[in-house]
Amino acid sequence: MSSIIFKKNIIIINKIKKLQINNLDYSDYKNYLKISKQTKKLIINYFLEMLNNKIIPIEVCGINLIYPNSPIFSSTSFGYLLESFILSNGFDINEIMEISGKSTNQSPYDAKFSFKNLDLFINFKTEKEGSVNNGVLAFKQLIKLYLENTKPKLYLILKFHYKIIMNEGIQITNVTGYFIEQFITNNIKTDKRSWSNNAVKKNNICYNGRLQKTDCNKNVCDFQTIYKILENLKIKF
Repeated sequence: MSSIIFKKNIIIINKIKKLQINNLDYSDYKNYLKISKQTKKLIINYFLEMLNNKIIPIEVCGINLIYPNSPIFSSTSFGYLLESFILSNGFDINEIMEISGKSTNQSPYDAKFSFKNLDLFINFKTEKEGSVNNGVLAFKQLIKLYLENTKPKLYLILKFHYKIIMNEGIQITNVTGYFIEQFITNNIKTDKRSWSNNAVKKNNICYNGRLQKTDCNKNVCDFQTIYKILENLKIKF
């Protein structure tokens, strides 16, 4: 799909290991806040270095699919193609990380870093220049993920902004990121998009709908507070 060569994934893995994540107590908010800032900065900078302003050709059997009025632009698969390329080239499986390997409607994340006292989830999103994509994941998936255990968690949405260079490919113009933990304590909003025909609605929330990003706070909220909020919103599915 592209001739872009990524540095060995071990580079980012070693940098994350150097943060000494396993040695910290995340019931202490200062540690939770510190790691949220450090991991986000590290991961965003890694992808910026690899991808920023690079042009990614989209080809099949050597034929460029980026041309005027190409049918690929009207397909939702376009975003998935780009996300799949980024995921397959950016990370690899090792002792502290796993790739979901499941479809969007079956997994609440794309990649996961597992540490002794913390789980870091990453959700890859793409956003075309001039558009806005605030959808994150199905709200009921978030609840199940968070309440599956009491282990502290961080959920990073990593967004790749791009523009189309006609007859050439896709140019990544920026990489940004934010944590669900920066806005989930605000007014919870979902859209009506659903992976299920049996949408569940309660508390003015569509549980099958996608959680929508709202205004982010500067810092993440403490995990205990977020856990309690989601526990109070838990329903039987």
